Amino acid sequence: MKNLSVEFLSWDSDFFNLKVGRVIVDDQFNFEEEIKIEDDQNYDLLYFQSKFKIENWNNIEQDFTIKLVDAKTVFFKEIDTKIADNESIEEFEDKDASDKLIDLSIQSGVYSRFNIDENIGKSNFEKLYTIWIEKSVSREIALTVLVYKIKDEIAGFVTLGTKNNRADIGIIAVDSDFRGKGIGKKLMKAAERWFANHGFKTMQVVTQGENTPACKLYQNCGFEVETVDFFYHLWQKKD
Repeated sequence: MKNLSVEFLSWDSDFFNLKVGRVIVDDQFNFEEEIKIEDDQNYDLLYFQSKFKIENWNNIEQDFTIKLVDAKTVFFKEIDTKIADNESIEEFEDKDASDKLIDLSIQSGVYSRFNIDENIGKSNFEKLYTIWIEKSVSREIALTVLVYKIKDEIAGFVTLGTKNNRADIGIIAVDSDFRGKGIGKKLMKAAERWFANHGFKTMQVVTQGENTPACKLYQNCGFEVETVDFFYHLWQKKD
């Protein structure tokens, strides 16, 4: 029997009003043998993260409804220090997120596992992304936010932070009315320039494998895929 430990996630549990945990599997062990998830009966939802795609869950399916919700893809690159400034892009100075930024943030999350999983609910998904941009603008979880403006109207934005000792892109969003104009690439280049000016040498951005437009954008900006992790949501079956 293979035993899997669970990390209790207090923030997620409080937010969803459920008991939520995370299981991380780094090695490809044999799922055909009996699997035991530690304290599994007490969890409503488990985030199951694996380096490989799982085809056979064996006895786990007795207790959980299982759904593949993401192929989390990390893109990485060395920072270019010779990127020119862009006058259409500026730092967002307010400490409160505008309605426009909140709307764009929600637009950016269409491929999010919290949107893909209908059990999460649209209102919870939108609230999650609202909190994300609010905490980014207030600088709680971001270093700064860059916005792209067309005639004083925000057409897109990108949040800049750090993760794993690297420069990190959090959210990048372009309004649906302005897509196809190269704004996403300009925002990525502006972010890279900002990071270079602040002494960073490497940067990363994380997206969903199904988000083809984002993946193409990052590759066009010189990023390469570093890792892919498969995320499953395991919901406890109710009697």
